[in-house]
Amino acid sequence: MVGSHVPYKEAYKHLNKYDVLVVVGGNIDETVKKDEEPMSIVKAFVELQESDPKRERTLMSICTGALLLGKAGVLPGLSATTHPDFIRKFDELCITMSQRDLDEPTDVIEDTRYVVNNLRFELGDVDDNPYVHRKSDAGDRRPSMARYVLFPPRTALVLQ
Repeated sequence: MVGSHVPYKEAYKHLNKYDVLVVVGGNIDETVKKDEEPMSIVKAFVELQESDPKRERTLMSICTGALLLGKAGVLPGLSATTHPDFIRKFDELCITMSQRDLDEPTDVIEDTRYVVNNLRFELGDVDDNPYVHRKSDAGDRRPSMARYVLFPPRTALVLQ
């Protein structure tokens, strides 16, 4: 169970203090349709990273939280996945957003457990990428690559 402990208004005030922003999915249809939070705070967090690239910040989504990132328009040119039941909806949303913003498409990857986009390194082809973990790899499970990508964060903000 994930609970929120900081109202959005307060989170905006201290957004520059957070190293990690976690967007949790679940019951996202109304949020996407109404274009409500957390889309604005996600955009603001991404803008912080772009304005101060020396300080590494991480944006992460869980389950259908990827749809909220797609709606926020922060996924063009990146690879992403979501809950298998929402792949088609996610793909359609990403296509709509890239057409609306005249931006690069998002590479929506099916049958994948997680995707890491680390813009500091060239990750190569999706099939050879060690940061793309497919369900078929479960029997041959690789150790987590997260420790190689991130330094331990000082502070994290979880959006619900």
